Amino acid sequence: MRTPKWYKKHENILLKYVASRGGELVVPYQPGDTFATLRCKEGHTWKTRISNLLACKTWCPECAKVIKAQKRKNASWRKLQKMVANRGGTLITTREEYDGTNKKVRIDCGKGHIMDVTASSILQGRWCGLCRTKWKRKTPPKVVERAFKKIGYTLLEPPTKGLKARYKVIDKKGNVKEIWGFWVKERADGMKKKRIRKPAETTQ
Repeated sequence: MRTPKWYKKHENILLKYVASRGGELVVPYQPGDTFATLRCKEGHTWKTRISNLLACKTWCPECAKVIKAQKRKNASWRKLQKMVANRGGTLITTREEYDGTNKKVRIDCGKGHIMDVTASSILQGRWCGLCRTKWKRKTPPKVVERAFKKIGYTLLEPPTKGLKARYKVIDKKGNVKEIWGFWVKERADGMKKKRIRKPAETTQ
């Protein structure tokens, strides 16, 4: 049987633990209580079993959520920094401005494009939309080479930059010069093949 002395000792242990965490008892302890209503230093109020509180050294569930969220935020920031650096980009958003994976961050892709995207999209492997669009629209090398060949120009470099780029070539007169790929393509497309008319059939 538990004596008043035991309950007093139990109360002291409870009060000492609550004070060490910077909190307070909202409802004064009574002998025989199994639950306690507490308030932390942040103002959160909750009810918990006293035995769990003292044995497991638990505390405010709301503060625990905040601490857990902050740890996730710190981990995602470090991962974001690493991924951006590996792609050759620069994080313009500072650590203080960073507000989690669902918020937008500002990044320089490394090729002069500034993008405002959610951190989660970068962490999922996405990157600069302008670089991706430019890559998708790049004209195949065979098409570029065919256009230069059609107008009689000899390429002095691989036709891998698409049509929106300048190429070093040798023209029909043997001169070396630089010329835009799209101009060559337009000129090649404008050259129509001469049609050979078939002789009219004659009847005897």
